[in-house]
Amino acid sequence: WDEHFFHQRKNFIESNTADLCNDDASATSHDGTINWFAEYDAENKVLRFLDQLAHEGLLHKTPEDPAMPPDECLNLTKFLDLGTGNGHVLFALRDKGWKGPMLGVDYSDQSIELACLKEMARNPERSPGGPLEVDFKQWDVINEPYEPLKSTYVSGFDVVLDKGTFDAISLSDAVDDRGRRIYLRYREKVEPLISEGGFFLITSCNWTKSELTRLFESDQLKYHDSISYPSFTFGGVQGQAISSICFIKRSSRGVEPQ
Repeated sequence: WDEHFFHQRKNFIESNTADLCNDDASATSHDGTINWFAEYDAENKVLRFLDQLAHEGLLHKTPEDPAMPPDECLNLTKFLDLGTGNGHVLFALRDKGWKGPMLGVDYSDQSIELACLKEMARNPERSPGGPLEVDFKQWDVINEPYEPLKSTYVSGFDVVLDKGTFDAISLSDAVDDRGRRIYLRYREKVEPLISEGGFFLITSCNWTKSELTRLFESDQLKYHDSISYPSFTFGGVQGQAISSICFIKRSSRGVEPQ
């Protein structure tokens, strides 16, 4: 992935240098975008699903008072994108009108450099040191401590997104100090990042709905909903090529989030 994002970053710089210098950064073509699960329209389905949660009052897309600056509105939905790649999904959320804080993390520093270049290209008039549209940070969810994230986002994130990161981790043969495959640690790494009543939305092409539910339901996380995709039948069994499952984090006070 480092090599992949290195080349994507190189292509982005080569094709956008003139734009970045001529205040026309929006006119980009080779932006390093990976259209994940494009065949199944997964990205748009996820965006519509999140809009529905906002419609139900479970998430807060914009300030209740239109006159209030977003950075002064404390209840806006906070997003964390695990394995953000080039940040495309967070930028898509911004373009759909989500105003709350957003952080994309990835173990690949080349990925984060590319995402930051895209953020700069989207906001060429932002003053140096000014607030970012989307924040990005190099961070390894499996192997690094939470402190770099929790120090800024003390209460956690209202939505944690995974769009193939768990798939990639589960393909690894690496084991932890207890001899477990590292993908079995993923849930316990993700749970503390989610705020109470917040959501974990995972999209996978390697795991079925029932498998993901078995792997992620716990004392803290419970199944909330799923996204429908075109189904197929093989050997008399019906299934989907990909799965998007949403879990909600239970309250530590013993009150179930609605």
